[in-house]
Amino acid sequence: MSEQYYYRDTSGHESGPYSGEECRRMLSVGLIEMTGMVREVNSQSWQLAGSVFSSVVSGVPLPSPHSAGTSAHQTPLNRAQGTQPRCTRTAYILLGLLPGIFVGVYGIHNLIAGYTQKGIVQLVLSAVFWITVWFCVGFFVYLGLLIWTVYECFQVTVDANNVPMAP
Repeated sequence: MSEQYYYRDTSGHESGPYSGEECRRMLSVGLIEMTGMVREVNSQSWQLAGSVFSSVVSGVPLPSPHSAGTSAHQTPLNRAQGTQPRCTRTAYILLGLLPGIFVGVYGIHNLIAGYTQKGIVQLVLSAVFWITVWFCVGFFVYLGLLIWTVYECFQVTVDANNVPMAP
């Protein structure tokens, strides 16, 4: 089996793992950048993609994109072409803020955007809020959830698959 690599672009987004052949192909067609960083799956050391895959730079022929060994997982090309966001940014903000203002933060906005773990944590904390509201402790849980949600609504612009949300 060939080496597997993670790729991190210049803005810090990570993807992979990809085989060395896939990385060379994506580098040759411009889907990953020479100045991006790669690391082997079992390593913590990041290196410039251009130096790791120098055969692309030196003109050595690359394997065909249709050759055997191409994996079925999503590549940057697949994400860029035709992938629809899970929800719009407007829906994300409304589902985050409106329930939070009126009845409690339930994490619905995170669940529909694909952030399942955050959504479940917010759902559980909302249940804790409703159980403890009678003891005046729930107010602090609610306040923390509301601040968290307002922050997310202004900071999150992509869904869990790194697809930009439509306006």
